[in-house]
Amino acid sequence: AATFSACSENHELNLELIAPTNGQAFSIGDDVHFEMHVHSNQELSKYRVEIHPEGASTWELNQEWPLTGKDVEIHHHEIVVPAAAAVGAYHFEVMVYTSAGDSASKHIDIAVN
Repeated sequence: AATFSACSENHELNLELIAPTNGQAFSIGDDVHFEMHVHSNQELSKYRVEIHPEGASTWELNQEWPLTGKDVEIHHHEIVVPAAAAVGAYHFEVMVYTSAGDSASKHIDIAVN
Protein backbone atom coordinates (compact mmCIF):
# COMPACT_ATOMS: atom_id res chain seq x y z
CA ALA A 1 0.00 0.00 0.00
CA ALA A 2 1.14 3.52 -0.72
CA THR A 3 0.83 6.43 1.66
CA PHE A 4 1.02 10.15 0.98
CA SER A 5 0.84 12.92 3.58
CA ALA A 6 0.28 16.61 3.08
CA CYS A 7 0.07 19.26 5.74
CA SER A 8 -0.06 22.99 6.24
CA GLU A 9 -0.29 25.05 9.43
CA ASN A 10 -0.27 21.92 11.63
CA HIS A 11 -3.01 20.28 9.59
CA GLU A 12 -2.48 16.57 9.15
CA LEU A 13 -3.81 14.68 6.13
CA ASN A 14 -2.73 11.10 5.44
CA LEU A 15 -3.93 9.10 2.45
CA GLU A 16 -3.20 5.39 2.15
CA LEU A 17 -4.23 3.87 -1.18
CA ILE A 18 -4.75 0.15 -0.59
CA ALA A 19 -6.29 -0.83 -3.94
CA PRO A 20 -5.79 -0.80 -6.82
CA THR A 21 -2.07 -1.40 -6.65
CA ASN A 22 0.59 0.09 -8.91
CA GLY A 23 0.87 -1.93 -12.13
CA GLN A 24 -2.40 -3.82 -11.58
CA ALA A 25 -4.13 -4.95 -14.81
CA PHE A 26 -7.86 -5.07 -15.52
CA SER A 27 -9.97 -6.44 -18.36
CA ILE A 28 -13.03 -4.97 -20.06
CA GLY A 29 -16.00 -5.33 -17.71
CA ASP A 30 -13.88 -5.71 -14.56
CA ASP A 31 -14.73 -3.61 -11.55
CA VAL A 32 -11.78 -1.68 -10.20
CA HIS A 33 -11.60 -2.56 -6.51
CA PHE A 34 -10.98 0.80 -4.85
CA GLU A 35 -9.92 0.95 -1.23
CA MET A 36 -8.22 3.66 0.81
CA HIS A 37 -7.77 4.88 4.37
CA VAL A 38 -7.78 8.62 5.08
CA HIS A 39 -6.89 10.29 8.36
CA SER A 40 -6.89 14.01 9.11
CA ASN A 41 -7.05 16.25 12.15
CA GLN A 42 -9.46 18.39 10.11
CA GLU A 43 -12.94 17.42 8.88
CA LEU A 44 -12.77 15.67 5.50
CA SER A 45 -15.00 17.01 2.71
CA LYS A 46 -14.62 14.95 -0.50
CA TYR A 47 -12.48 12.69 -2.62
CA ARG A 48 -12.03 12.40 -6.37
CA VAL A 49 -10.82 9.58 -8.58
CA GLU A 50 -9.36 10.37 -12.00
CA ILE A 51 -8.35 7.76 -14.57
CA HIS A 52 -6.86 8.78 -17.90
CA PRO A 53 -4.88 6.95 -20.56
CA GLU A 54 -1.24 7.38 -21.38
CA GLY A 55 -2.20 7.26 -25.07
CA ALA A 56 -5.39 7.48 -27.09
CA SER A 57 -8.52 5.94 -25.59
CA THR A 58 -12.14 6.82 -25.13
CA TRP A 59 -12.10 5.88 -21.44
CA GLU A 60 -11.49 8.61 -18.94
CA LEU A 61 -13.03 8.97 -15.50
CA ASN A 62 -13.31 11.99 -13.24
CA GLN A 63 -15.71 11.26 -10.39
CA GLU A 64 -16.15 12.84 -6.99
CA TRP A 65 -17.77 11.55 -3.79
CA PRO A 66 -18.53 13.34 -0.50
CA LEU A 67 -16.47 12.43 2.54
CA THR A 68 -17.19 13.13 6.21
CA GLY A 69 -15.31 12.46 9.40
CA LYS A 70 -11.62 12.55 10.24
CA ASP A 71 -10.65 8.87 10.02
CA VAL A 72 -12.36 7.09 7.13
CA GLU A 73 -12.07 3.75 5.33
CA ILE A 74 -13.41 3.76 1.75
CA HIS A 75 -14.14 0.53 -0.07
CA HIS A 76 -16.18 0.27 -3.25
CA HIS A 77 -16.52 -1.35 -6.65
CA GLU A 78 -18.35 1.44 -8.50
CA ILE A 79 -15.66 1.92 -11.17
CA VAL A 80 -16.05 -0.52 -14.07
CA VAL A 81 -13.74 -0.77 -17.10
CA PRO A 82 -16.08 0.03 -20.04
CA ALA A 83 -16.17 -1.77 -23.39
CA ALA A 84 -14.86 1.45 -24.99
CA ALA A 85 -11.58 1.31 -23.04
CA ALA A 86 -8.56 0.70 -25.21
CA VAL A 87 -5.90 -1.80 -24.17
CA GLY A 88 -2.96 0.03 -22.65
CA ALA A 89 -1.55 1.98 -19.74
CA TYR A 90 -3.61 4.35 -17.60
CA HIS A 91 -2.88 6.77 -14.79
CA PHE A 92 -5.02 6.36 -11.66
CA GLU A 93 -5.14 9.29 -9.25
CA VAL A 94 -7.06 9.78 -6.03
CA MET A 95 -7.33 13.20 -4.37
CA VAL A 96 -8.71 13.89 -0.88
CA TYR A 97 -9.81 17.28 0.42
CA THR A 98 -10.53 18.68 3.88
CA SER A 99 -13.02 21.38 4.79
CA ALA A 100 -9.98 23.52 5.76
CA GLY A 101 -8.79 23.45 2.14
CA ASP A 102 -5.93 20.96 2.50
CA SER A 103 -5.51 18.20 -0.06
CA ALA A 104 -3.47 15.05 -0.61
CA SER A 105 -3.15 12.89 -3.69
CA LYS A 106 -1.72 9.57 -4.77
CA HIS A 107 -0.91 8.51 -8.35
CA ILE A 108 -0.35 4.97 -9.61
CA ASP A 109 -0.30 3.26 -13.00
CA ILE A 110 -2.83 0.59 -13.99
CA ALA A 111 -3.40 -1.25 -17.25
CA VAL A 112 -6.27 -2.56 -19.36
CA ASN A 113 -5.46 -5.84 -21.09
